[in-house]
Amino acid sequence: MHHDAHMKDTFTPIEWPTLLKPSDVAEILGVPEATLANWRYRREGPIGFRVGRHVRYLKSDVETWINEQRSKDQSATSDGLTS
Repeated sequence: MHHDAHMKDTFTPIEWPTLLKPSDVAEILGVPEATLANWRYRREGPIGFRVGRHVRYLKSDVETWINEQRSKDQSATSDGLTS
């Protein structure tokens, strides 16, 4: 079997997105899993989706949601809407 050294140089591993479990996201956000599930039901929290019977979150979606919450909070604070 001939092994071509160039193939090794051209192979790029796929970078899979990081999937988080609800327990991971709840811990990151410092909220109970029930709150996270309630947010998902009301479409208020980070975007979650099913993988079979299991709910998962993309790490990038959680990070985006956190940044959106920060932006909303900062604009509300600058508008004098929060104390």
